[in-house]
Amino acid sequence: MAKKRFKNKKLEQNELEPMTIGIFESHRKSSISIFIILTLFILVVIFLPEISVRLSEYLESKGINAPLITNPKPEENEPPKEEEELIFYDITPDLSVNLNYLILNNFVINEEDNTISYSITNSSNNQVDLTKQNYYLEFYNYEQTLLERLKLTHSSNIGTKATYNFTRKLKTDEIENISKLTFTLKSYEEYPSFNPQTTEDGKSSLTCTSLDTTHKITYNFQNNALSNIVSSIDLASTIPDYEQIALNYQTQALTYNSKPGIISNFLIFNEGFNVTTNVDLSVASRSYIFEADTFSKNTEPKVVKFEMESQGYTCN
Repeated sequence: MAKKRFKNKKLEQNELEPMTIGIFESHRKSSISIFIILTLFILVVIFLPEISVRLSEYLESKGINAPLITNPKPEENEPPKEEEELIFYDITPDLSVNLNYLILNNFVINEEDNTISYSITNSSNNQVDLTKQNYYLEFYNYEQTLLERLKLTHSSNIGTKATYNFTRKLKTDEIENISKLTFTLKSYEEYPSFNPQTTEDGKSSLTCTSLDTTHKITYNFQNNALSNIVSSIDLASTIPDYEQIALNYQTQALTYNSKPGIISNFLIFNEGFNVTTNVDLSVASRSYIFEADTFSKNTEPKVVKFEMESQGYTCN
């Protein structure tokens, strides 16, 4: 505590009379102030995690992205850290890969339908939201040439100690040559740059198409910040189980319409049906529209392109 300064007074040669020559602070008042400050500090520390969660939820509801926690940038005088060496695993029936709290195993490659199956187990005591993680499986041949990259995604959280099974379609035409894999966590800084053609008023777009070409998603940007998406699906009436599939899509469209910022229209024709879904990201939260990631408002084009191409889509 800073010392109290006293102002000197000159004593006059007058009759004795009361004069103030100094002031002492009340120790009781000072102790109470210190107690209040320490109490507030302790309460902030205790409730900081809850405050952080509530703040993130509030920002997301307002369409504002919470800061992404990635590897911190090195200080100016700190030497750059060496890149972690990739660990290549041979794909065998007993392969089990562990990264942090996720365990991947039961890998099965099906060359006939060009798919790979695997299981993910959450070994932590908390649910895992894969949409907020950047975990990737990368598949290589014997010469360690990259053949395919898959981003681990799921539309719902993976419960604690739970195991989920996945089957993913691969784009590579060399599936028979896949022999090794890596399991990595990437940061946005590692994504390759991508700058779509932009109009004079700052608008640009990126269209991603599914492997079977039935699903097209157009991501619209304003000044390289994602603002809204348009999803369009066309299916012909000649496909097997058409009526049940059409009913499922219609039901899903009604579900999307109940969410803020999403409008989904289902139209049926003699030749098939179309379902078009518009997502206004200034209102809607990040979600999946017919298994396609909407991302969050203001996401960069390079993030959309890299992650969608790692989810089985072709983007241009």
